Amino acid sequence: MQLGTPVITSTKGSTPEVAGDAALMVDPYDVPAIAGAIRRFEADADLRDHYAQAGTAQAAKFSNAAYDARLADLYRKFA
Repeated sequence: MQLGTPVITSTKGSTPEVAGDAALMVDPYDVPAIAGAIRRFEADADLRDHYAQAGTAQAAKFSNAAYDARLADLYRKFA
């Protein structure tokens, strides 16, 4: 995501929470769904661009600067 690459990820574990709306999500055990997601990206440049941009924005939420800001806000609440 951080590199601006459209992402296909799993519906399992914490990846839906981390990816948000910035990735195509598929059941990791559903091979046709995985193949379908790959085909969707292959066939639709606008879709690839959308998820590439959304992914970059989503990844920025997890940058060191964003983490530092959230941590500083938390410390201020308890200071």
